[in-house]
Amino acid sequence: MPDTLRSLRQTLRFLVLHPVSAGRPWVPLLAFVRWQLRKRLHLIRGPVCADFVNTTELLVDARFGDSVGVLYTGLPEFWEMGFTLHLLREGDLFVDCGANVGTYSIAAATTGASCLAIEPVPETCAALRENVALNHFSERINCLNVALASAAGTLRMT
Repeated sequence: MPDTLRSLRQTLRFLVLHPVSAGRPWVPLLAFVRWQLRKRLHLIRGPVCADFVNTTELLVDARFGDSVGVLYTGLPEFWEMGFTLHLLREGDLFVDCGANVGTYSIAAATTGASCLAIEPVPETCAALRENVALNHFSERINCLNVALASAAGTLRMT
Protein backbone atom coordinates (compact mmCIF):
# COMPACT_ATOMS: atom_id res chain seq x y z
CA MET A 1 0.00 0.00 0.00
CA PRO A 2 1.51 3.41 -0.93
CA ASP A 3 2.54 5.64 1.97
CA THR A 4 -0.14 8.25 1.20
CA LEU A 5 -2.95 5.71 1.37
CA ARG A 6 -1.49 4.15 4.51
CA SER A 7 -1.31 7.58 6.13
CA LEU A 8 -4.89 8.39 5.12
CA ARG A 9 -6.09 5.04 6.46
CA GLN A 10 -4.33 5.68 9.80
CA THR A 11 -5.83 9.16 10.06
CA LEU A 12 -9.36 7.96 9.30
CA ARG A 13 -8.98 5.11 11.80
CA PHE A 14 -7.73 7.57 14.43
CA LEU A 15 -10.73 9.86 13.85
CA VAL A 16 -13.36 7.12 13.93
CA LEU A 17 -11.91 5.43 17.02
CA HIS A 18 -11.12 8.62 18.95
CA PRO A 19 -12.97 8.73 22.32
CA VAL A 20 -14.47 12.15 21.54
CA SER A 21 -16.16 10.74 18.44
CA ALA A 22 -17.84 7.85 20.26
CA GLY A 23 -21.29 7.43 18.77
CA ARG A 24 -20.70 10.30 16.32
CA PRO A 25 -17.77 9.30 14.08
CA TRP A 26 -19.00 11.56 11.29
CA VAL A 27 -18.24 14.73 13.30
CA PRO A 28 -14.41 14.47 13.19
CA LEU A 29 -14.57 12.95 9.70
CA LEU A 30 -16.48 15.97 8.40
CA ALA A 31 -14.06 18.33 10.14
CA PHE A 32 -11.17 16.44 8.51
CA VAL A 33 -12.71 16.61 5.02
CA ARG A 34 -13.57 20.30 5.46
CA TRP A 35 -10.02 21.20 6.55
CA GLN A 36 -8.40 19.15 3.78
CA LEU A 37 -10.60 20.68 1.08
CA ARG A 38 -10.06 24.22 2.34
CA LYS A 39 -6.30 23.64 2.55
CA ARG A 40 -6.03 22.14 -0.94
CA LEU A 41 -8.21 24.84 -2.50
CA HIS A 42 -6.02 27.48 -0.82
CA LEU A 43 -8.96 28.90 1.11
CA ILE A 44 -6.92 28.95 4.31
CA ARG A 45 -4.77 32.07 4.32
CA GLY A 46 -3.29 31.79 7.79
CA PRO A 47 -3.91 30.35 11.22
CA VAL A 48 -7.48 29.38 12.14
CA CYS A 49 -8.67 30.14 15.66
CA ALA A 50 -10.22 27.03 17.25
CA ASP A 51 -12.01 26.59 20.57
CA PHE A 52 -9.85 24.58 22.95
CA VAL A 53 -9.79 23.50 26.59
CA ASN A 54 -11.74 25.38 29.28
CA THR A 55 -12.62 28.47 27.18
CA THR A 56 -9.13 28.79 25.69
CA GLU A 57 -8.41 29.08 21.98
CA LEU A 58 -5.66 27.73 19.81
CA LEU A 59 -4.32 29.12 16.56
CA VAL A 60 -4.22 26.14 14.21
CA ASP A 61 -1.89 26.49 11.26
CA ALA A 62 -1.39 24.06 8.35
CA ARG A 63 2.38 24.51 8.76
CA PHE A 64 2.22 22.84 12.16
CA GLY A 65 0.37 19.60 11.51
CA ASP A 66 0.28 18.48 15.13
CA SER A 67 -2.13 21.26 16.06
CA VAL A 68 -4.67 20.42 13.33
CA GLY A 69 -6.01 17.52 15.39
CA VAL A 70 -7.60 20.13 17.66
CA LEU A 71 -10.01 20.97 14.82
CA TYR A 72 -10.99 17.33 14.40
CA THR A 73 -11.29 16.05 17.97
CA GLY A 74 -10.67 18.87 20.45
CA LEU A 75 -8.07 16.82 22.35
CA PRO A 76 -5.87 15.06 19.79
CA GLU A 77 -4.07 12.96 22.41
CA PHE A 78 -7.18 12.35 24.48
CA TRP A 79 -5.89 10.03 27.21
CA GLU A 80 -2.56 11.78 27.73
CA MET A 81 -4.06 15.27 27.70
CA GLY A 82 -6.95 14.18 29.90
CA PHE A 83 -4.49 12.69 32.39
CA THR A 84 -2.52 15.95 32.37
CA LEU A 85 -5.65 18.04 32.94
CA HIS A 86 -6.79 15.88 35.87
CA LEU A 87 -3.36 15.51 37.45
CA LEU A 88 -2.21 19.15 37.56
CA ARG A 89 -3.24 21.57 40.27
CA GLU A 90 -2.70 25.27 40.86
CA GLY A 91 0.90 25.90 41.84
CA ASP A 92 2.29 22.83 40.02
CA LEU A 93 5.02 23.17 37.40
CA PHE A 94 4.47 21.50 34.02
CA VAL A 95 7.50 21.16 31.73
CA ASP A 96 6.57 20.75 28.07
CA CYS A 97 9.65 19.56 26.16
CA GLY A 98 9.09 19.93 22.44
CA ALA A 99 6.06 22.13 23.07
CA ASN A 100 5.25 22.66 19.39
CA VAL A 101 2.47 25.31 19.26
CA GLY A 102 1.52 24.73 22.88
CA THR A 103 -1.42 22.34 22.99
CA TYR A 104 -0.21 20.74 26.22
CA SER A 105 1.07 24.01 27.72
CA ILE A 106 -2.19 25.86 27.07
CA ALA A 107 -4.21 22.94 28.45
CA ALA A 108 -1.95 22.70 31.52
CA ALA A 109 -2.19 26.43 32.20
CA THR A 110 -5.99 26.16 32.43
CA THR A 111 -5.51 24.15 35.62
CA GLY A 112 -3.62 27.00 37.27
CA ALA A 113 -0.26 25.27 36.86
CA SER A 114 2.81 27.16 35.70
CA CYS A 115 4.43 25.90 32.52
CA LEU A 116 7.90 25.86 31.05
CA ALA A 117 7.36 25.38 27.30
CA ILE A 118 10.55 24.38 25.48
CA GLU A 119 10.45 24.51 21.66
CA PRO A 120 13.68 24.47 19.63
CA VAL A 121 12.35 25.47 16.18
CA PRO A 122 12.19 29.29 15.96
CA GLU A 123 9.13 29.43 13.66
CA THR A 124 7.23 26.97 15.83
CA CYS A 125 8.26 28.78 18.99
CA ALA A 126 6.84 32.00 17.51
CA ALA A 127 3.50 30.21 16.97
CA LEU A 128 3.68 28.92 20.56
CA ARG A 129 4.16 32.48 21.83
CA GLU A 130 1.17 33.64 19.75
CA ASN A 131 -1.01 30.99 21.43
CA VAL A 132 0.25 32.00 24.86
CA ALA A 133 -0.53 35.67 24.12
CA LEU A 134 -3.95 34.82 22.63
CA ASN A 135 -4.94 33.18 25.91
CA HIS A 136 -3.28 35.80 28.16
CA PHE A 137 -1.07 33.13 29.75
CA SER A 138 2.25 34.99 29.67
CA GLU A 139 2.24 35.01 33.49
CA ARG A 140 1.83 31.20 33.60
CA ILE A 141 3.76 29.97 30.55
CA ASN A 142 7.45 30.72 30.04
CA CYS A 143 8.50 29.90 26.45
CA LEU A 144 12.10 28.96 25.75
CA ASN A 145 13.44 28.71 22.20
CA VAL A 146 16.15 26.14 22.96
CA ALA A 147 16.81 22.45 22.35
CA LEU A 148 17.51 19.97 25.11
CA ALA A 149 20.39 17.54 24.72
CA SER A 150 22.95 15.62 26.72
CA ALA A 151 25.80 17.90 25.60
CA ALA A 152 26.25 21.56 24.72
CA GLY A 153 26.43 22.40 21.04
CA THR A 154 24.62 23.62 17.99
CA LEU A 155 22.20 21.53 15.95
CA ARG A 156 20.21 22.12 12.79
CA MET A 157 16.54 21.45 13.47
CA THR A 158 14.40 20.06 10.65
